Amino acid sequence: MCTVSIPVQSSYEGFCVLDKSYNEHSSCCRGIVYDNRYKVCCGGVTYDKTYHNRYRSCCGGVVYDTRYKKCLCDTLYPKTSNYYGDGCCGKVPYNLHSHLCCDGRVLRATHGSRYSACCGYHVYHKYRQGCCGHQIYDQSKYVCCGGYLKAKDYYSTGCCGYQTYNRDTQVCCDGEIQQKYGEYTRCCGTRTYDSRHFICCDGYVKRKYNQHRQPASCCGYDVYYPYAQLCCNGKAVEKTYGYYSECCGDNVIDSRYYSCCGVTPYYTESSKICCDGELGDRVFGRYSNCCRTAVYDSSKSQCCNGVVHCKSYSGHYATQCCGGSVYTPYNQICCKGCHYRDPYPETTTLYYPDPHHTTRRYYHPTTTTVYRYHPKPTTVYYYPGNGHALAADDTEN
Repeated sequence: MCTVSIPVQSSYEGFCVLDKSYNEHSSCCRGIVYDNRYKVCCGGVTYDKTYHNRYRSCCGGVVYDTRYKKCLCDTLYPKTSNYYGDGCCGKVPYNLHSHLCCDGRVLRATHGSRYSACCGYHVYHKYRQGCCGHQIYDQSKYVCCGGYLKAKDYYSTGCCGYQTYNRDTQVCCDGEIQQKYGEYTRCCGTRTYDSRHFICCDGYVKRKYNQHRQPASCCGYDVYYPYAQLCCNGKAVEKTYGYYSECCGDNVIDSRYYSCCGVTPYYTESSKICCDGELGDRVFGRYSNCCRTAVYDSSKSQCCNGVVHCKSYSGHYATQCCGGSVYTPYNQICCKGCHYRDPYPETTTLYYPDPHHTTRRYYHPTTTTVYRYHPKPTTVYYYPGNGHALAADDTEN
């Protein structure tokens, strides 16, 4: 019998399980199985690959004839066109070594691909020039502060919001310019401090060492001393158990004997198991395992994306996960992107080289059955007395 301690609901997630109708040649196309030797999938619709249309291929959901057209950036171009490239600018192909894509426009990299960059619809030398908004400027004379060009007043000019300042003698602290008093000057909010003797904890300046010269670290707005303390939920607490002390919520536990589940401590050798932050019972002994918050028997069940299924075998082949369902790879296929409503567009456009007959529309009335869950049903028996449930395979007695 297959058992789970808590029944878990399934979800669709766009996966479905289908039979391998064409053995190893089976492929999926929007929830339908097709023979990939004789058909091609394009835009969620299958098309024949017969002798007369063996030149068919797919481009951005459109079927085309490779003798007369080419596909670049999911866009069709005449076979004789000069379009080529190894990059895409929107749906326009371009050469990455000689051009740039600037706000949807293809522009020539006038300074070479290594030194060219975009500034709006313009190209500039990224090591000699700068871009401020959409304006190109000389980096030796100007700086860009908050989107505005400012003249360089100092040898080492920096930006502090919309203002300029001298980085040799000043610092910018949260948008305010403050004076430096040495190389150890640091910012704490809008204030400055000497990093040799103080530290900044969430905007508050605190002493860096205690009376025993032990270095401090931040714990929320305050400090703690890691040599003898822990920081648990923003509070400094003593290391009651020395090296083995660990935080569990606001409490300190002895990690040799206890573990933490969320914020709840529990004895490691007990019959408890922590599943996704919730403490449960090891009702299946050493085979107890977690499936999100559910406890299940890993020797008889398997977890697929938070859904518990009974393990089953087809010959010597075990089931595997397909989204929240299970399937047997030997004779089934896991399909992604399955749709149960309107699985096909009403019509699909095909492109042909004949100028007098450029398009033809085909209807696709074919339907197929897909399994939202594993086709083998599972019965769940509830026992309100102990708060658990038993799920039994219908084929077992």
